[in-house]
Amino acid sequence: MSRALHRVLRRLLPRAFRERHGTEMEAVFLEALGSSARRGWRPVVRLWVREALDILSTARGMRAETRRFGAGFVARGTVHRSRRNGGKTMGLTDDFVHALRSLTRRPAVTVFAATTLALGIGSMTAIFSTLES
Repeated sequence: MSRALHRVLRRLLPRAFRERHGTEMEAVFLEALGSSARRGWRPVVRLWVREALDILSTARGMRAETRRFGAGFVARGTVHRSRRNGGKTMGLTDDFVHALRSLTRRPAVTVFAATTLALGIGSMTAIFSTLES
């Protein structure tokens, strides 16, 4: 059921994009669905809503870009949703948003990475300041 419903949602995306990335999208979604299912029904509903909204907004943007730039650009991934506002953001905003989402999805990993960086920078500063004085 989940696989079929996700396939129906993916049909909203342009064919060239769907053929190139569809199986990977399905695999990632099913992995997230399995992880959410272990935590209860609310995370599953939240995941479905987020996935549906994401596919709908992506499909809307890609359809507009397909009309504007042609199917080849969208299929290769050279045109991104960040082209809105006349192409001024050029992907930097999307990269930043993706990084923030990744950091908030796994807070334990984020805290571990930040602590490791802080300890490394602090210890190197202490060593160099000791050697310089």
